[in-house]
Amino acid sequence: MREKAWYTPLMNLSIPISAMVNANRRQSVTANNVANLNTPGFQVQRADSVSLEQGGVTLGAITTDTTSASAGASNVDLTHEMIQSRLNVLDFQANANVLRVQDQLLAQGVDLLRDHS
Repeated sequence: MREKAWYTPLMNLSIPISAMVNANRRQSVTANNVANLNTPGFQVQRADSVSLEQGGVTLGAITTDTTSASAGASNVDLTHEMIQSRLNVLDFQANANVLRVQDQLLAQGVDLLRDHS
C-alpha cells in the first residue's frame, strides 16, 4: 500500500494562489466600472473566469456589456457592482484561508520530520 506524502498540500499551492490573483483582477474590473459610473457613454465591463485543466482559475476575457443606457449616461448598475465587489473579496479571503491551512499542514509535516530525525 502506498502512503500519502505529507507534502501533498505544497503541490496544490498554485490553485488558491491562482484564485486570489483572479479575484484581484476581477476586483480591478469592478473598480473601473464604479469609477466610470458617471462617465457619459461608458459601457460596463465583465471579467470572465476560466477553469484551468491542471486546477485553479484564470481571468478569461474581459467583455463589454453593450446594454444601452439612457442617453448620455453609463450602463453601470452600482448595486450589481457592489455585490460583485463583495463576492471578489470573499473569494480572495476564502482562498487566503486555504493557503493558511496548507501552510499549517506543511509546518506540521516539517515538525514531524524534525522530531523523527
